[in-house]
Amino acid sequence: RYYNPEAIQIIIKMGVANGVKRIWVGENGLMSTPAVSATIRERGPVWQKAYGSFILTASHNPGGPEEDFGIKYNCENGGPAPDEVTDAIYAKTTTIKSYNICKDFPTIDLSKPGTTTVQADDGSTEVSVEVISSTESHVKLLKSIFDF
Repeated sequence: RYYNPEAIQIIIKMGVANGVKRIWVGENGLMSTPAVSATIRERGPVWQKAYGSFILTASHNPGGPEEDFGIKYNCENGGPAPDEVTDAIYAKTTTIKSYNICKDFPTIDLSKPGTTTVQADDGSTEVSVEVISSTESHVKLLKSIFDF
């Protein structure tokens, strides 16, 4: 998709600058919407569950030169954010005067699963970016539902 690799790196750096400590990204920056939903709901122990996910997709809020880039947000239940959430997010965007970005955070290799952990120079905090299989959580969920 248009601008996908660049957008992912920017989102990671903005998340880090705003205090996000753990980020999951699909291998090569690709995951189907059902796989994202399964990952949000099923991945990790309860204390590591995702609060939600940004999904880069052309099917929602299309933009880019060929309308092949857009962003949507799925909540902690794995489903699309309800109107009251997206309305609140939109309202916040109308008041943005500046934004935080951690320009010095390293570029993450999205080409293969693995974890990059970066510790602050003073050791006070660390951030973990994990590139995960684009299908593992979804396949695991499907196997628990269907007899393969």
